[in-house]
Amino acid sequence: TNSRNVGGPALEASLSHPTDALLILAPQDVKVGEKHERLWESLKTRGYRRVRIDGATYRLEEVPNIDRKRKHLIEVVVDRVTAGQSRSRLASSVEQAFDLGRGFIRIAHVDDNVSEEHWRVDSYSLHFACQQCGRGFEQLTPHNFTFNSPLGWCPGCEGLGVQQGTDLGALINEPKKSLADGAVTAWPDVASSPLFRVMLTALAQQFGIPLDVPYERLDPRHKRLVLHGTGERWVEVPSSEFRVGKVRSDPMTLLGTRNSELGTSPSSTRACTRRSKRRGGCRTRTGIGCSA
Repeated sequence: TNSRNVGGPALEASLSHPTDALLILAPQDVKVGEKHERLWESLKTRGYRRVRIDGATYRLEEVPNIDRKRKHLIEVVVDRVTAGQSRSRLASSVEQAFDLGRGFIRIAHVDDNVSEEHWRVDSYSLHFACQQCGRGFEQLTPHNFTFNSPLGWCPGCEGLGVQQGTDLGALINEPKKSLADGAVTAWPDVASSPLFRVMLTALAQQFGIPLDVPYERLDPRHKRLVLHGTGERWVEVPSSEFRVGKVRSDPMTLLGTRNSELGTSPSSTRACTRRSKRRGGCRTRTGIGCSA
């Protein structure tokens, strides 16, 4: 963005209000703890004569000692202009202030009827950023307003108008039941699958999940474990069928939540048991990893 293009509207807005003069200011970012003397010397060598500190203007030779341990608003006075001066000088001063202020300028309206700290000050920026929090944005283009572009489409549906994913109602079709009673339709039947019952009990003990409470009344963090798995955390599973081992579930496949999607069934669980006996352990795609 050309600073001249931004300087025009900025000056038009500022000059639309009657005032005796304007101070064109370039804000400086001085970190807490840094020495201000270096900045004063640098400004002198570049030909600047005045700075504005916390709303008060000083000549560089008369700058008072300021506390380095506190944040101060420091602005370089680039020029003092009036409405009757040439447009070329105004534009040149604004462009110079933008360069010195790294894309930011402030224009103070001189008012002899009030103290300087109460003068009206307008802020302008070449950056697409919030003046209060500093959050920045990229320049908007037509792609930001179309669902055919990653810049403009909804992050949820990616421009399709519908969201794709697992139907929660198909997984948890009886939320009034507890986990032990079969609230999760995609899981094996607890009563008829001893291996699954051992795994579910071990999971509940390690993460504090109550098995006798209806699913709809479970704590949200427990529901997340059921739906999204345990991630990288492993669960100790004692079993008469195995030596003491560990299992881990992958996201959305906790204890076989997506059996139908992955083509697994209780028979594949039995196959896993047989392989475990032969090779000392296995890991399945259903989210159950068994290792001796």
